[in-house]
Amino acid sequence: MFPRFNNDQWSSLFWVACGVIICIASFQYGLGTLQSPSTGFMPFLAGSTIILLSVIGFVASTLGQRKGIRWRRLIPKGAMWQKVWITVAILFAYAFLLTPLGFTLCTALFVGFLLRLGKVHRWPSAVAGGLVTAFITYQIFVVLLKVQFPKGPWGF
Repeated sequence: MFPRFNNDQWSSLFWVACGVIICIASFQYGLGTLQSPSTGFMPFLAGSTIILLSVIGFVASTLGQRKGIRWRRLIPKGAMWQKVWITVAILFAYAFLLTPLGFTLCTALFVGFLLRLGKVHRWPSAVAGGLVTAFITYQIFVVLLKVQFPKGPWGF
């Protein structure tokens, strides 16, 4: 019934369809011209980019299929589901704690826990990475770009 595509080819076709839908929907807002773009110009550009990258991926996976690469498991055997669920729980905790703890503290905790969860870093370097990340993102978003994030109990 279906052609014998591998999973990369199927995902490429899915993203081509998504890009086509985005491009069609962007016409409703009008594209304008290059000198005076309208509201639909950027979505059309994004949809076109998705289509282009998906076609490149489809061609690359087709060439790989000719070399003998067939269907591969999307989730490898022995996947650590416990880490996945812990990461999802940390994401939810970040969303719920962002307002009461503030952006800086919540980001430092979030990044620190994620660095430690990967077991790439020990606790001291994970905490340092979280603090450095929170400081840099604070400087970029709050100081430079003037984005208003929730302030924690300490006012930052």
